Amino acid sequence: MSAGFEAFSSRGALVIDGTYRNLCLRYRRSYPAGSIPYHAPPYARLEVNIPVGLLNTPMFFIKTSPGDRVLLQPMYAYNGSYWLEFAVWSNQLPTGPFELIIFDDYLPPSLAYGLEVFNAAGQKVFNTGWPIMKIERVGIIPEGLPGLNSNSVFTFDGFSDSANIAVGLTANRTYYHGANTGDGYSLAPAGRKVADRIDFAQVCFGSESDTFPGGGSVAFSGYLGSGPTTVIFVDMNGLPPAPFG
Repeated sequence: MSAGFEAFSSRGALVIDGTYRNLCLRYRRSYPAGSIPYHAPPYARLEVNIPVGLLNTPMFFIKTSPGDRVLLQPMYAYNGSYWLEFAVWSNQLPTGPFELIIFDDYLPPSLAYGLEVFNAAGQKVFNTGWPIMKIERVGIIPEGLPGLNSNSVFTFDGFSDSANIAVGLTANRTYYHGANTGDGYSLAPAGRKVADRIDFAQVCFGSESDTFPGGGSVAFSGYLGSGPTTVIFVDMNGLPPAPFG
C-alpha cells in the first residue's frame, strides 16, 4: 500500500494492511512421522481429503519437522472433497510430525475487545482475534530448478526461525520422468529445513501404475509447468495449534 495503516510482527511479517483483509487460518492438522504408509520404492505417500464446502479460496501449506523433506501435492477435487497427497522418497521417511495448513478467505469470529481496522469502504479488515496469515517472505524458484538430479537443490536462507515456517507453492509445478509408456513417475519440488535455510529438491509422488479415487491414474504429458514458481513462507508463531478447523 502507498498510504494508510500497516503493522508488522517483530520478525518483519506483515500483520495488518488497512486496504485489504488478509487470509486467515481455516484448517490445521498434524500427522505423526509413521502415518505415511508403506509403498513400493521409490516413494511412499499418504492421501487426505478435505470437504470442498469448508473452503472458499484456499491456499495449502505444509509445515515439516527440521531435516525432513515431505511434499504436499494438491491432486484434484472429486466427489465433494479436495484430495491432497503427502509424499516422500521411500529411503527418506520423515522423522517427526508434519502438518497440513490451510489459509482461506473468510470472516472468523471477532473478539469484542482489542484492535479492529476498517478500510475506506467501512469493511472490517482486521480484528485482534483473527488467526491471520503472516507472510514472512516470498521467493521465486527459477525455471528448470531444482533439476531431476538427486543432488540438485535450490535454497532460500537467512531464516531466524525456520522450524516455525510453513511453506506453500503458488503453482502445481510437476515433472515427468520416464522413457516409455508404463515406466513414468511424477515429481514436484519439496522443501527441507536445515538450520537457517530451506532447500527445495524433487520428490516423487506418483507412478503410472497408481490409481486414485474415482478411477484413472497419474496423468503424464511431459514436462509440466516449467516456468518460475512462487514460494510463500508463512510465520506460524502465535497461531492456533492443530487440530484447528
